[in-house]
Amino acid sequence: EIGIDLGREYEKYSAISAVPGGYGKMYAAPRNARYILEVDIKRAYVKEVGKDLGGDKRKYSCILQGTAKEPPPPPPPPEEPTERRKSALEIKMEEIQAAA
Repeated sequence: EIGIDLGREYEKYSAISAVPGGYGKMYAAPRNARYILEVDIKRAYVKEVGKDLGGDKRKYSCILQGTAKEPPPPPPPPEEPTERRKSALEIKMEEIQAAA
């Protein structure tokens, strides 16, 4: 049961954490509830989400906030191999070998 009154259950939720990145949502860990509680602050809306976690008592006692860090960008593509310029010594050696 959710709404203004969360019902008669004892310790239904144990902790709540905001989603990083300014999404305006918070999630509460179910201590004795069967589902995770989602609180959408921007829309002023509350709902139970996720799969049924069962009727076990004291399932979760805390919740941690994740990170909003973006993954690193992919590495740049490898450069096309360029033809190496021959040194004057290499050119001279080729000329000598060709003449022999």
